Amino acid sequence: PWLLVVGWGVAFSAGYTVLRLPFYIWYTVPLGVGAGILLAWGIAGIARLCAFLLARAVARPAGAPMEPANGRAGWPRRAAVVGLGVALLLAAPIAAQVRAYDTLWYTIPRGPDLYEQLGDWFAQHGGPQTSVAFLEVGKLGYYSHARIIDLLGLVTPGASAHVLANDWDWAIQHYQPDYYIAHGCFEPQWHNVSQEAWFQAAYTPALKMDEPSRCAPRTYPLVVYQRKPGAVFPTPLRPLFAQTNTQQKIPVVPSDSPEHWAGQTFSVAQPQLSALALLVTKPNRVDTGNLVLHLKRSPQDPTDLRRVVLPLAEVPASETWLTFRFAPLADSAGQSYFLSLELADLPRGPAPLTVWCATDDLYAGGSRYTGPTPAPGDLAFRALVPDE
Repeated sequence: PWLLVVGWGVAFSAGYTVLRLPFYIWYTVPLGVGAGILLAWGIAGIARLCAFLLARAVARPAGAPMEPANGRAGWPRRAAVVGLGVALLLAAPIAAQVRAYDTLWYTIPRGPDLYEQLGDWFAQHGGPQTSVAFLEVGKLGYYSHARIIDLLGLVTPGASAHVLANDWDWAIQHYQPDYYIAHGCFEPQWHNVSQEAWFQAAYTPALKMDEPSRCAPRTYPLVVYQRKPGAVFPTPLRPLFAQTNTQQKIPVVPSDSPEHWAGQTFSVAQPQLSALALLVTKPNRVDTGNLVLHLKRSPQDPTDLRRVVLPLAEVPASETWLTFRFAPLADSAGQSYFLSLELADLPRGPAPLTVWCATDDLYAGGSRYTGPTPAPGDLAFRALVPDE
């Protein structure tokens, strides 16, 4: 029977790997069940072994040795000693975890269930005729009866393919849900998609709530956004590739000289390159100046193939994936390019903006640059084409 348990765990893990589904902690519950069965089976085996040793010790003649001096009959005793030692070693941390779980989930007073309240609210505001985008979809879907747009893609076709690229825009732009839930616990992990300019133009706040945290003395703000009548959405884009590792922030300083601009070389395998997205942080609100993306053939090329200007006032005062859209490059398949970022129309001073990068060279198709000079690592960026 142990082969069935192990085989089930292996098949479960392989299935999630093949489907490329995003990981979440409670997806390990089936593995935990299998591990619990094996653990119980092992404990039962140790108990039987101890009973056997006890019975043999009682039954042996007085003065007879417990086992031959150099025989193999001593392995059950040694196995029991090892098992007992492991059990004693694990007893303290397991007991601590049980006490922590009891404190976390049972001794803290519980308020009304947030997702049940939200589900009831959505049931009163459209129910089956409405659609809601969020990532924790079980209770919400059960109580609301609404059509759920799962940002992680477990129940929504197409969304999971964008998760590895940290692309949360696609599911919203493609399905255009009636409501979007921005939870203060998860929104920073989504890089504050609800603060992007296109989202703010398409949605308006409809409900605000707070959820107390069970792990810290704080509350998480929650905002339900409703799609505006006649809202226009950007054309959904598909990532060709993405470098999403973040190890260091690079300051983007105002400068007229390309020698100081942050840049990155990259290669494209498909035609119709239509946009580039970079992970940027704007810690403070800046209402003047422009962020300019230059796209060229190489760091030495003086001519821009594409030039995109975004007012800094439209850049969220938070960490976000900033998408620079431009007219598609029909012949981009098999081509290499160079992007650089310029802060224009600002006086010299402290950097009002930073761009994330990996200090290790993790992207094989290009390298990070400072002006025309190669630098270690790669920017956090992704290249996008029309989703056709």
